[in-house]
Amino acid sequence: MTMSPANIEHHGLSTIYEPASGIAASFRPVGTNLNSGGLYGSVVQTLGRRIATGELPAGTRLRVEDLSVEFGVSRTIVRESLRSLEAKRLVGARPRVGTLVLPVDQWNLLDPDVIGWRLGGPSADALMTELLDLRRAVEPLAARSFANHPDDEGLRALRESAEQMRRAVDDGDFGLFSQADSRFHRIVVAHSGSQVLGQLVDAVVAALQAREQLLLMPEHLDEAVVRSHAAVVECIANQDPDDAEHAARLIVDVASDEVARKLKEGTP
Repeated sequence: MTMSPANIEHHGLSTIYEPASGIAASFRPVGTNLNSGGLYGSVVQTLGRRIATGELPAGTRLRVEDLSVEFGVSRTIVRESLRSLEAKRLVGARPRVGTLVLPVDQWNLLDPDVIGWRLGGPSADALMTELLDLRRAVEPLAARSFANHPDDEGLRALRESAEQMRRAVDDGDFGLFSQADSRFHRIVVAHSGSQVLGQLVDAVVAALQAREQLLLMPEHLDEAVVRSHAAVVECIANQDPDDAEHAARLIVDVASDEVARKLKEGTP
């Protein structure tokens, strides 16, 4: 479907808004919760990306009528899309004003979709660093908490993921490795026993996927990564919280060093 420009009011001024093109337009978050196959998902993805990358700055008024024409969809679909973005706090409805793009400090920055959309913008490198800081703050603490009260179901799932990672490394299968790695870290946080940390599961997984999206993964899968994850499993199984925390922190530190090196080299 070909999209035509839409009139969008920004701070009271009528401007012609051109749809995004090129790399940013094709950017798609790996772990998105939205179905991009439908019209609703397509509208949410496009508007979310435009807002998160700064293409639609704070204060921009989003008119249902104009968006309906631009996307070639019903006003009902546009309203549903705006409600979805409002739930992520990217936009807000104001009486007698309409729907406005909100400032970034009001966004739900831990929402996986918001993370993915922001990675398509000019501050992707800085965001990647922040996401690694998030992992460094959450994962070691989650591993420590998990080791304090390991449960059989969580341990079994963790061992399965670690074994899947081993097979992926042996086969050089980056796709399988990424899936197993995301599952491994999801399990550690989800089985930490902390409801607060549990709220950050999706953000941690999004942080892992961000590295892949920005092409900051290592060139080759190394056996060392299997050993480091196996160490976390054994520390948790042995109910050793200190070593579990240390082993989890080592994984994040290695990832941070690799990302920093690639960003310094300027190579995706």
